[in-house]
Amino acid sequence: MLYHKDVNLPPQLKKLKKQIIPDLAYSYHAQNQAYNKGIILPDKLEYSGHNIIEAEIIDSIVYKLVVRVEYEHNSDYDICLVIINNNGILIKTLWLNNKTDTHKTLDKSNYL
Repeated sequence: MLYHKDVNLPPQLKKLKKQIIPDLAYSYHAQNQAYNKGIILPDKLEYSGHNIIEAEIIDSIVYKLVVRVEYEHNSDYDICLVIINNNGILIKTLWLNNKTDTHKTLDKSNYL
């Protein structure tokens, strides 16, 4: 099931306390995206429930999270990371998002 913060994010994810993922592992795709767009990859990730944009839950297990956190190298942007839980934590892809972007084009029908 796919969830979004503006539609139906489960309360247990909204209330999530600060999480820290040290020593991030990046997919080839994420590394390539960062290189091509000049994005400096974070060494670790700190997030909590208010940073979660999207979650995919399969059989009561959080398989994927999309988090949006401050990008420390440019105060105009946040960095969005897609984290997958597949025999370990992996950053599948990433992108920079302007802090003023409010995603007014969100298609809520994609979510529960």
